[in-house]
Amino acid sequence: MTYYLDTDWRVHTEPVAGATPWVDTEGFFDGKCAQYIEGYRVVPAGQRWARADGATFAGEMITPAVALPLLLAAQAAYAEAAGTA
Repeated sequence: MTYYLDTDWRVHTEPVAGATPWVDTEGFFDGKCAQYIEGYRVVPAGQRWARADGATFAGEMITPAVALPLLLAAQAAYAEAAGTA
């Protein structure tokens, strides 16, 4: 599936201005709700991301940009509402 990465490498499920398309070839986000997906940061291979404290990370990297318990709660609510919990 194609997602969209903004200039801070945050994932979006819909196109946004200036975003870079990124294809999830590994299926990392398969079955996940939009709120869960959009709580992640993806730094593609060959790119870098600098955290606010100056630490720099090189891609390829998929990591939560929001506290993981919040993302898991959003996914659990989604699964419950869909009857797949």
